[in-house]
Amino acid sequence: NSLSNKNTVFFVVRAWNIFWSNWSVVKLFYNQIKNSIPLTITDYDMKRFYISVEEIVNLIMFWFHNSIWWEIFVPKCDVLSLKEILDIIVTLYWNWKENIKQIWKRKWEKTNEILISNNEIENTYIANDDYFIIDYLGKNLIKKEKVNFYEYSTKDFSWDIDYKKIKEIILNIFN
Repeated sequence: NSLSNKNTVFFVVRAWNIFWSNWSVVKLFYNQIKNSIPLTITDYDMKRFYISVEEIVNLIMFWFHNSIWWEIFVPKCDVLSLKEILDIIVTLYWNWKENIKQIWKRKWEKTNEILISNNEIENTYIANDDYFIIDYLGKNLIKKEKVNFYEYSTKDFSWDIDYKKIKEIILNIFN
């Protein structure tokens, strides 16, 4: 039974929109441009957490070596609206500006996402500039200080976004 094996370490990584993952809007836009069809957008104000494949892989490898047991690791991701993503893509592919079609938001889609709920805050710590730790068992030794927010949501958080970095990530994806 691997659950009782003291040498087995379990941890969870909670991240939403990884650039170029199967459900990423960036991949959708790429496929729409590649197939010469209008870019579809539901809600310009919809905000999402984004992280690159390289960033999440590096963090997972770090957590793999530093996890104690049963922590939930939540990276500090960039917060971008669909309009900001679209603006970056239109900047890179200017001829698509007039080829954008707004469609209805699906009933399950939310304007904002939450990566850490208010129920988890009591067990959430600021580990460093890259991630938070939700540590229900209190075993992780690298946690530092409690968070001072109610929830980690795209509604309330916006780090200083490096738009040049985001453009480079999207440009690399599209090329």
